[in-house]
Amino acid sequence: MSDFGAAPRMDWTLQGKPFESASFKWGLPLLPHLHETFSRTQALPAFEVSLDRLLLQEKSSIDRSWARAMAQKTDVCLLSRLLNLGGEREITDAELKNIAQCVEEISPRWFAISVGFNAQRGHVLQNPLPLPKTQEMLEHLVERIRRLKFFCNREIALVNVASMFRYSFESFSETEFLSKLVDATGCKLILDIPAFYVSLYHREQDFESELAKLPLDAVASVRIGALALSTHGIVDAECGRLSITHWGLLEDVLHALPANQHRAIFLKWFEPLVSGNDLVAEIVSGQSALKRLGEV
Repeated sequence: MSDFGAAPRMDWTLQGKPFESASFKWGLPLLPHLHETFSRTQALPAFEVSLDRLLLQEKSSIDRSWARAMAQKTDVCLLSRLLNLGGEREITDAELKNIAQCVEEISPRWFAISVGFNAQRGHVLQNPLPLPKTQEMLEHLVERIRRLKFFCNREIALVNVASMFRYSFESFSETEFLSKLVDATGCKLILDIPAFYVSLYHREQDFESELAKLPLDAVASVRIGALALSTHGIVDAECGRLSITHWGLLEDVLHALPANQHRAIFLKWFEPLVSGNDLVAEIVSGQSALKRLGEV
């Protein structure tokens, strides 16, 4: 069980230090049990809100009410991981209008979509799977993203998905595909650092050299979470404590990104697997990492 119920006794300003550094703000998942806690906090972090969760709720629901309230006070990223952007089923006009209405209602700083698929031929998963990096898939995504931008009438950020394997018929590398997609759509990129690392690891590609090939000017914010070892290699675990390796990857990315652009560093966590004290401890570790870069 999470211990966020005790959060009012915790120091969410990190012993008086704000959630912001010179160019970055820490970002947390806006989970239901954090609503009341952060309503009494002056130094707010950024928040990542699940669009998929909000789309299942009435406009008067507590989640939607708090998402609206937080978006008026601080940076909010409204993220869909389950839009099935690369799936074969057409996204209907009704679905797109529903998404557009929710985005307009919340008015987030960033509206982001995972570049993957989670449903094919009647089978639905709760996590996005990687897409084959082909010209046909690129064109498929570009058409869908343009249609989504038309309905929502606002900028969209794309989030990369971890891949532990490579399709035999792929035409592009991970970096090439993301770069071509950003170039063709004009979208921003919210760089999921562990997902990018996992994809490169299983392709035996170097993280730093591939990072340099990305359209770094388009990176709006980043996501950082833990990696785990499985019988199949490295996976993007999205939970657990971050090690020196994880903070090292973040530092590599922060060194590479253009300066003087306001971004957030979103910590990825699954709700049942982390306590409030653990979460704050990770941010304190991150503050130390940014100090070494002169960011705090």
